[in-house]
Amino acid sequence: ERVYPIGRLDFDSSGLLILTNDGELAFRLMHPKFHIPRTYKVIVEGSISDKSVERLKKGVILDDGPTNPTRVRIIETQQGRSVVRITIFEGRSREIRRMFEAAGHKTLKLTRIGYGNLDLGDLKVGKCRHLKNVEVKALRTSVGID
Repeated sequence: ERVYPIGRLDFDSSGLLILTNDGELAFRLMHPKFHIPRTYKVIVEGSISDKSVERLKKGVILDDGPTNPTRVRIIETQQGRSVVRITIFEGRSREIRRMFEAAGHKTLKLTRIGYGNLDLGDLKVGKCRHLKNVEVKALRTSVGID
């Protein structure tokens, strides 16, 4: 039976990755038409200004076109670094890294902490778990299956 990864993580990123044997579910969860939120914890160089946060929220112009509006929240800033929570609704190649670069900040660490209704929680790097039936049902419902 074939297993499909939902979304992708760059080589130098970590975090939540969903695997499924349901090809239609995988396709829909990745398709921008369904606006499935993908949430990341990002550590960037420097202190992010309110102006940069507003720019990221509204969307920035990248070489492959403008990004859609996002949700952005600064978690903390200290020792020349900022920890930011950002939620995007598409998934272009290296999109978040390029967004922060456009705002003048180099990404130091990128971790996907949420996808749709799922949250990484305290699951450790390299570990996995099966989804609960209620989680699968919520994912399917979010993309119009069932």
